[in-house]
Amino acid sequence: ELKKLNVNISDILEVGKIKTNRIEIKMNESLIVLDQNEFSNTIDYNIEIESTSREKAKLLLQEIANKYKFEITKNYISKSRRAIYSCNQ
Repeated sequence: ELKKLNVNISDILEVGKIKTNRIEIKMNESLIVLDQNEFSNTIDYNIEIESTSREKAKLLLQEIANKYKFEITKNYISKSRRAIYSCNQ
């Protein structure tokens, strides 16, 4: 793919590595996606909900957050940015 874009592999600079372990759980009309992300000396977790509507996804996420006692973060930073930030600390 990089050759098709005329990108020379020697011009690419690695700024970090991410390893993601993913579990997908089907629940009724929704899909719950749990990610464990490892980068630098950090391990973090994401949960994503795919559903037939935004409202159903929000309700299911809130239900899961209440049950497992975690806070929902609305100012989400992508895992690639979190990995890059962790390299700079």
